[in-house]
Amino acid sequence: MWHARPHMPTDVAELMASPNAYRYLGLAYVGLNVEEIEHWTRFATDFLGAELNSELSSGSELKLKFDSRSWRLSVRASDHNGVGFLGFEVRSADELLHLAEQLENGGYSVTRCSSSQAEERNVVGLLRTNDPSGVPVEIFYGAAEDFQFTSGADVSSFVTGEMGLGHAVLCVHDLDAMVSFYVETLGFHVSDYSSVGSNRSAFLRCSPREHNLALVEVRPTSRAPRLLHIMVEAGSIADVGRAHDRAAEMGIPLTVSLGQHTNDQMFSFYCKSPGGFDFEVGALGRQLPPGAPVSIMRARDVWGHHLIARVKADANAATSVADGASQDD
Repeated sequence: MWHARPHMPTDVAELMASPNAYRYLGLAYVGLNVEEIEHWTRFATDFLGAELNSELSSGSELKLKFDSRSWRLSVRASDHNGVGFLGFEVRSADELLHLAEQLENGGYSVTRCSSSQAEERNVVGLLRTNDPSGVPVEIFYGAAEDFQFTSGADVSSFVTGEMGLGHAVLCVHDLDAMVSFYVETLGFHVSDYSSVGSNRSAFLRCSPREHNLALVEVRPTSRAPRLLHIMVEAGSIADVGRAHDRAAEMGIPLTVSLGQHTNDQMFSFYCKSPGGFDFEVGALGRQLPPGAPVSIMRARDVWGHHLIARVKADANAATSVADGASQDD
């Protein structure tokens, strides 16, 4: 178990206060709650290209590898679908302790986990809290490494390392409270703000990845917090293209067509997971330094990323018009 030191070493304090260094190593892992776990091995390994860690998995929980780490994605059987927890990694016990104190000083409840609780996550030190929307947040240091990775679908690699697994996008009711928690208390950076109609969004980063967490504000009558999608970044455009082919071959429904976003420049497509939320499979994502300025995003995409349901509806409407015209002739 990790313990407080009388004084934080100067180098750690300077690192955490420096505008030229990231405190975190990204969104290191994600826990998902799912109703139909029996469909997830095929989706995660045969389609996404993850590797099942059979030693850590069971009938009620799958632990999935995307690199040499023992796991990056936990899929746990549940009576509902959604996010179970978000895990962010720091470099040392001192940084973990500093964050625990910041959270407690900010009025947030913190669980300083025991060694056995940390071992369940295959890490050395672990704390738990909840963000203002109620999503469980875990912060840890010292992750287990297997030093090997074999993709279940011959993906060349996933872009992880100091940028973590990828990013998560959540629907929330109070965007301002969530941004305050992640930025002012945890020390994340704002990459972009976006406003489309009455919908406001914030894109936050805690690593060089353009955003590790995106928050979309929804009406109080809408269900929230709600997971919209998880993004994983493959090593090449060819990996994305082959995943697109696999989706067609395996009957995995696409929800958003191939395209490129404006903010993170990600070349990607979206598909529906067995849990009902989406996965974005992308490549060539943009990276930012800690001091990069905040931007206001006026357009979401450079090209593409059309909603598949809308494309199909437009095609059906066009067909109906054409059929009507031919009958008139």
